[in-house]
Amino acid sequence: MHDFLEPTNRFRFRARAGPAYRSQKRRNRKETYDRRLQLVLVLLDDNMRCQLVIRDLAQAVNLSPGRLAHLFKSEIGVSPQRYLNNLRLEKAKGCLENGVLRVKEIAAEVGFANVSQFCRSFKARYGTTPREYRKVHLRIDLKSIGASAA
Repeated sequence: MHDFLEPTNRFRFRARAGPAYRSQKRRNRKETYDRRLQLVLVLLDDNMRCQLVIRDLAQAVNLSPGRLAHLFKSEIGVSPQRYLNNLRLEKAKGCLENGVLRVKEIAAEVGFANVSQFCRSFKARYGTTPREYRKVHLRIDLKSIGASAA
């Protein structure tokens, strides 16, 4: 058995105190004592483009899918699928800010199955479509370039 797959008895228990606790937990999302969750976070980061299934992630860390989902949600604050979608959307946001790739290429690059799913998710998260987001961001970049040239 690999060193990173060994079970650990170091769990963090804290009283749930309300919104302040939850927001603190989200800010410190990679600061967890459970090495299995750290491995899952690395797997999600490294394999963002793949269609990951919780069953495969759970098998990688020797947990049942239900236990992994419960542990992930209690430690990280969101489900593994929501975390993965947020990760993909953050990466897509960065790609849109660069202005090099088309929206369809960005959707494929970050792991969305199709462009319409990507656009719906992006709009639900950021309140604007990817194309509109890019227009606003590029306009700001052009102004800053023009100001520095003058």
